[in-house]
Amino acid sequence: MRRLFGKARRPGATPSVDEQDQLVIEQMRSLGWDMSSERLVENFLYFPTREAADSVATELTADGYQVSVAPSAQGSGWLTQANRRFVVDIDGIRRQRATLTAIAASNGGEYDGWGAPE
Repeated sequence: MRRLFGKARRPGATPSVDEQDQLVIEQMRSLGWDMSSERLVENFLYFPTREAADSVATELTADGYQVSVAPSAQGSGWLTQANRRFVVDIDGIRRQRATLTAIAASNGGEYDGWGAPE
């Protein structure tokens, strides 16, 4: 299964987050993905405590995300993974990134981007 993530890098340049998101969407299109149908979008939020991760998980579950909480693969933090199905376009990704970035920051955490399994 191939995954594309919202932290794409372009050689020789450091694109903005918005440019990174656009590059990922363009890559999905170039690979022949059907961009007119809903697909699973995975989001990754990291928090210093289990309590913060659980609090955000509760909030995102109420907002329609499928959420899981687990210890971070590195360090002592916690991962809240929030998944939702929608038609991927730049406006939807922008809205999602803004919302999840704000939620993470208000709970002492960080939004680390999105991915889409093929």
